[in-house]
Amino acid sequence: MDIDILLDKSTDFSSISNYLEKTDISYHFYKSTEDLENHLSVHRASPLIIPGSLIDQAEELADKSLLVIVDTEYTAENILQSLRSGAEEYFSLDGKTGSFESLIEHLSKIWRSDVNNSEQYFKIASQQAYHSEFWFDPNDKLIFQSPSIERMTGFPLQKFLDDSPEFFFSIVHPYDLKTFLDKEAVFLKDINNPPLIQQYRIITKTGEIRWWENIIQHIFDHRGTYIGRRGTSRDITKQILAEQETEKIIKEKELLVKEVHHRVKNNLAVITGILNLQKLYLHDERDTYILNILKNRMDSMISVHELLYSGKSTDTFDLEDLSKTLAMNLVHSTDLISQDIEIVYNINPVPVKSELASPLGLILNELITNCLKYAFTDRPRGRIYIGFNILDEIRTLYVEDDGVGFPVEVIAGENHNLGLTLVKSLASQLGGELLLNNNNGSQAVIVFPAQPEK
Repeated sequence: MDIDILLDKSTDFSSISNYLEKTDISYHFYKSTEDLENHLSVHRASPLIIPGSLIDQAEELADKSLLVIVDTEYTAENILQSLRSGAEEYFSLDGKTGSFESLIEHLSKIWRSDVNNSEQYFKIASQQAYHSEFWFDPNDKLIFQSPSIERMTGFPLQKFLDDSPEFFFSIVHPYDLKTFLDKEAVFLKDINNPPLIQQYRIITKTGEIRWWENIIQHIFDHRGTYIGRRGTSRDITKQILAEQETEKIIKEKELLVKEVHHRVKNNLAVITGILNLQKLYLHDERDTYILNILKNRMDSMISVHELLYSGKSTDTFDLEDLSKTLAMNLVHSTDLISQDIEIVYNINPVPVKSELASPLGLILNELITNCLKYAFTDRPRGRIYIGFNILDEIRTLYVEDDGVGFPVEVIAGENHNLGLTLVKSLASQLGGELLLNNNNGSQAVIVFPAQPEK
């Protein structure tokens, strides 16, 4: 217990200090009210003893501390004045109302009562808590375990205190125990390790499996001396079950989406098969050419849906994989020119949102087809460059070649064929634009912004 004592110039407190030296009570002398008030402004109030000569200051101090007036003269006037000033107790050192020893004993009883009440409140709170606190000393001995462990596990508190930590290990789920112990062993090797967070299962007394989360950290006192480790265990079963249910729903959704892509791909394949059959009955080269262009567009859509349902994620896709598949199919198309075409890829390896797969797939199909049809009419071989870059919030897709380049009227926008018209329309749907240029061959660039999150 701590006691504050305010001094005056006339009162002899030597008997008080001589007595206090023989006890475990801490006391502090203050030579002025200002010093005392400075102390009370930053520290918790302790019982305060002031001499009768300073009774005029007692009323103000009574609001800040348990106030006791100590006087050397026992008179009714002094007692009455003390009570009016707000004092809780009045003692005279002449022995008529009690010795200083009885005063200290009285204050000690009040202090012990406050401590007992605080301990009772803490015990009730820890019993009803939804988590459990524990503390190990530097010798790995469990010195505190909150009573809420009984409610959380069904086992008595004393079992954990008597058989720690072996008993606790016995209730950790066998499938999680090795990982639990391995991580704790690494944590205990160095007291400077950061806090350890573990999620694992325990088995309660009734056989119920519950998910727990432990947070353990090494503790040091104000001098930097290691004093052990403390931790918190909390039940996270509801959280884990909710996460598992969410994960299950996401997987089911992904399966459904993949099934949709698979069916769309199959339906498109049926249509492509019909187009191939129709070609057998066509005799006009112009009609056959148009049908082949239509079939290539259908094939590009098939490639898109095949990539989406066979990928790891239904939310994103790999644009380089799609580009390579489309280019390979088009280069090896029997109705297009020589197979001696080199494709150079420079595609930023970032996942692209799945909703962009169809428009980007069609754009690539048209631009690659355009290169194969028109760029290399004067030679048997050529090179095509396909790239995709990201700069801040701007996406850039380009297809270039080292061929003859675009006609002037195409760059001017005066004579776009159906393919370039389709590309321009798709670029607009993405919020972007189509840019055409000649630079040692044709350059077709699509610039569009990042798509907003849904």
